[in-house]
Amino acid sequence: MNKVLSGILVAGVVASFAAGAHAQGGTAKGAMKVDKPFSVKVGGLFFSNSDTKDMLGSTTISLGVGYDFLKTKAENPVVLQGYIDYFLSQDGTTTAGNVTQETKMDYAYGVGVAARYQLVKATDTASVFPYAGLGLGVYGSKVKSKTSTNNGEGIDVVEDSNTKTGLGGKLFIGAEMKQGFLAELEYNWMPDNDPIKPSGVGIRVGYRF
Repeated sequence: MNKVLSGILVAGVVASFAAGAHAQGGTAKGAMKVDKPFSVKVGGLFFSNSDTKDMLGSTTISLGVGYDFLKTKAENPVVLQGYIDYFLSQDGTTTAGNVTQETKMDYAYGVGVAARYQLVKATDTASVFPYAGLGLGVYGSKVKSKTSTNNGEGIDVVEDSNTKTGLGGKLFIGAEMKQGFLAELEYNWMPDNDPIKPSGVGIRVGYRF
């Protein structure tokens, strides 16, 4: 049910942005070809929840790929993009009294649609193009935990594994050079997956081609 709801919401966002993009095109009537539709990104995700930082450390590696499928003809273009973000495995161990907990995030990911608005007018002479945008999609993660309790006579071990999928998204600002190099600052919102909350701030660099 959550996946169906997420799909409906993503479709609604795509339709809304597409309608806005058409209006943004004004008398230019519609969209134009994207010169560099593909993008790759790499960077770090910095967890914002303090308990998650204690369990996993402060950061993990973030990878992303995207494809731009619509661009308006406006002086300040709006671009729609399909994207996949992937966050690498991270683990850690915490101890409190006679209880030791080992926690591992096997992976986290996001698949969605993003719209970005170019903050300066497109010109042939410009070399840097700042932008801001919003992404919405289906996000998920898999988390394993192992709790060992020393009761004085032995050690009780409880293991658990949770996979969580739901609606997520990101807000981002960035700048792209005319040559295709780019840098982004973003906030990624992902569903909580007990005992961690994987949402956080991301910083990535990449290349559009």
